[in-house]
Amino acid sequence: MILNILNLSLVLGLIAVLISASDPGTSDETTATKPSERARRKSPKVQGLNTAVIETYLNALENFDIQSSDSFHDSCQTLTSSIKAVADCVQPKRSAQLTAPLFTFINMRRSIFPDIQYRVKHRDRPGSWRGRIDVMAQRKDGILFAFRLWDLEEAVKVLKKFEVKKAQDGWTYFKSFKWPVTHWVLATIDFKHRKGRVIRVNASYLLDTYDTSKAVNVVIE
Repeated sequence: MILNILNLSLVLGLIAVLISASDPGTSDETTATKPSERARRKSPKVQGLNTAVIETYLNALENFDIQSSDSFHDSCQTLTSSIKAVADCVQPKRSAQLTAPLFTFINMRRSIFPDIQYRVKHRDRPGSWRGRIDVMAQRKDGILFAFRLWDLEEAVKVLKKFEVKKAQDGWTYFKSFKWPVTHWVLATIDFKHRKGRVIRVNASYLLDTYDTSKAVNVVIE
């Protein structure tokens, strides 16, 4: 994947729109400004976001290896480091300012991640919802990645609602995803600020289990 200046501008524009759409804002702002204007105002202040930062993040996901405990731990470390690099560039103050770029970048590599969804809500009934996963992306080998900011316990509760076991074929499916899931990785991300800048990213990962005591915890400063 090669990003030129025009493509990067389009990417930043999409990120701004996603951030604007996920922010209810105030009633005054909603009535006084157009969505495009709100998107412009809420556009992330990017410092140093370039091809290398995006490629590193995408490669960390594309090459995420679960074949052994060691490779899984190494992959968690690499992915968290790449997310910290993204956070350093966008300096998020709110959750959408980080999740929108994470989703948008994956969407640029659809040949590897054919099914990608943003801010997926679990609904108990029409018109209601009980929790959300911020980013869900299925790799072409069937591995499903689910990202949520903050709170591993809550992320587990929500993801459980999406899992559907199909007894007739033996595969596991997740709601709103067409293809069977071979494995799944749940990750929660927490970023810490100091003097207006992200100084640390904490991440917790689960592989094919809802047992939070088995989480792999990674801290990148």
